[in-house]
Amino acid sequence: MLRNYRNGFQKQFKDGIAEILRKENFTKGVIVRQEEEEVHIDMYIIVSYGTKISEVAHNVQSKVKYTLDKTVGLAVDSVNIFVQEFV
Repeated sequence: MLRNYRNGFQKQFKDGIAEILRKENFTKGVIVRQEEEEVHIDMYIIVSYGTKISEVAHNVQSKVKYTLDKTVGLAVDSVNIFVQEFV
């Protein structure tokens, strides 16, 4: 039952993450993976030059986990942050 819920939720999550986190076109850099009973999220981000990457990554991870838990009750096992570009 949980597995079916998560599979159906993946598309809703990807479509709704932009609204949840208030970022336009944010879903283009988000991959949701399910492995057994675990949900993993890979996020590809762009950061400003001179930004402390570890702090940004930690803040994004915390915000995603907290938002998904509080808004839809989904416990995410991991949020992986990949810096794609510096601007």
